[in-house]
Amino acid sequence: MGANLRFQVDYVKAYLTTDNTFNPVYALFNGSQSTNIVFKSKPVVPGQWVSQEMPTFDKDWGGTDKLFENEKKPNKLEYKYSLFVDSTKTNNTPDFITPDAAIKIFTKTTIPLQLNSGSFYELKGSIDNVLTPIANALNSSNVSTLDSIYLVLYITNRLPIKTVFSISLVDSTGNEISSNLQKSYIINAGKVDANGVVLLEQETQTLIISLANNQLSTIKKANKIEYSIRVEGGNIDSKIHFTLSDTFDVIYGLYAKGSLNTNVTLMPKH
Repeated sequence: MGANLRFQVDYVKAYLTTDNTFNPVYALFNGSQSTNIVFKSKPVVPGQWVSQEMPTFDKDWGGTDKLFENEKKPNKLEYKYSLFVDSTKTNNTPDFITPDAAIKIFTKTTIPLQLNSGSFYELKGSIDNVLTPIANALNSSNVSTLDSIYLVLYITNRLPIKTVFSISLVDSTGNEISSNLQKSYIINAGKVDANGVVLLEQETQTLIISLANNQLSTIKKANKIEYSIRVEGGNIDSKIHFTLSDTFDVIYGLYAKGSLNTNVTLMPKH
């Protein structure tokens, strides 16, 4: 379109489609839901294209970090825009519009995970039936003494920040089982390059969690291990960048050492 245009962002909002009580949260530009961007130039002849890169919606322009501050997280992002002829601009070339006139808008959405000071991200999950094999073995055997039980976790942290890894034993009804195991562990941050991007090759950290030998009944009742991985923001100026290739890998093993009581029947020798 051979005219000076003004691009208006009418709104950008985030909302939850599965909850009618969720109030949409709008991006704000100096306190307003809308803002304008003026095109710097226009096509001067039919067939010519003029492109212009818009500012990036972020915490500084639009306050997009506020869109996800509610405890309930939105699952849809919606935006609306309008175009107007900018009558305040004059130039030496006439305006024109052709039957095949078109305006193409290319958008790309990236939600970076940046942890400011005081903020955190927590991931929760469970390892089901992790204790079942040993529990079954203990239940089917006449265990006289249980010298030691060890839960061994091999953790490879490919996150660019140290994490707090917490675990608890849970029974079949979902209730936490009281035990003497240490629940929280600090996992060292993955090694990063000069730009704060985590390196692919990382060292594995081993956690050996010892259960007292009087925890036999606890092991028998445990159905699964619930865990949480919590990362916290530190210095807002630190170079920390999360990418889609960042991972937190856990391999586990459970070991028990004890004694069995059994009856051995000696067969007569013929």
